[in-house]
Amino acid sequence: MKDNASNSSLRQAKTAPVWQADAQQILPVLTKELVKLQYRQVSHLRIGVYAGDYQGLSRAMHSQFGPVLLKWQLSNHHCQQSAQAVSSGVFYEYGVITALSALTPYQRVAPPLLAHYELRLHIAAPLSALIVVVMPYYKNGSLSQYLKRPLPARRKHQLIMQAAQVITQLHRAGWLHNDIKPSNILLDDLSPPHFLSSQADDSSPKTDLLLTDFALATRVEASTIGHLAGTPAYLAPERWQGHGASVQSDIYAFGIMLYEILVGVRPLQIDKQSREPLKAWAVQHCQQPIPRLPPAYRHYQPIIDQALARRNKERYSNFRECLRDLKIAY
Repeated sequence: MKDNASNSSLRQAKTAPVWQADAQQILPVLTKELVKLQYRQVSHLRIGVYAGDYQGLSRAMHSQFGPVLLKWQLSNHHCQQSAQAVSSGVFYEYGVITALSALTPYQRVAPPLLAHYELRLHIAAPLSALIVVVMPYYKNGSLSQYLKRPLPARRKHQLIMQAAQVITQLHRAGWLHNDIKPSNILLDDLSPPHFLSSQADDSSPKTDLLLTDFALATRVEASTIGHLAGTPAYLAPERWQGHGASVQSDIYAFGIMLYEILVGVRPLQIDKQSREPLKAWAVQHCQQPIPRLPPAYRHYQPIIDQALARRNKERYSNFRECLRDLKIAY
């Protein structure tokens, strides 16, 4: 998901006009291929270049699936191997979502995979590999959009609990998300609507929130030392210091989001005109004191203190501990 410039994910992206010109060639051919696959009302929401591959997000209607979101990746240098074997972008994310689809409905953490296609197309280059991953379109959008409206304290607590539950399920399945933030959490309007009900049971394992954007997800046991990737506003101090992702770095990102849900703004900010934004973010995360909540939310402060501890060993050891304290706090 895309945020403002100060909060953009740390991914290699080209913005030169050259690929914008290429897009004028790519999108009509892509639309034609999607129409062949029975998709209608195709609209392209986003296109960019990451690590030399074109990646995009499109929306369409399908006679069987209804409104859908299509994530796609077009590559010129993966044509000789299976798309499932490629460890980047949508190719990689498809593998993660496939693994997560094995979870039971009550453990579901990601949008269901409706379909996927691996095609070979002639666009500009002699032959390009295209992978398309199809998921439901959620009309209620992301948590980031939902937080723009006034919310009572009870609803905020429901959101916090359900976000913690879905991340707990992800960790239990053996995965780290590595880019937890409100714009990467969807409101599941396709399930029974107990989320919108004032009678919602916070202890229910059924969640109305789903995680999205698994391009940076890794196995819990995997090492990512030296690989700085994610959204700067949510990156744990140790990530800026060259250490790998961990359960505790996901907990730190959740702590930032917890503050954001309660107060309405992120606890750490940088000057948008900064000439060295990454350095400015590193200073914020590594040197600034743990933020204090307003009096109305001070009962959450011990959770903020432990989730945002500068040293990862001082944070919660797992999300179950965090959930335990959240249930007590409200």
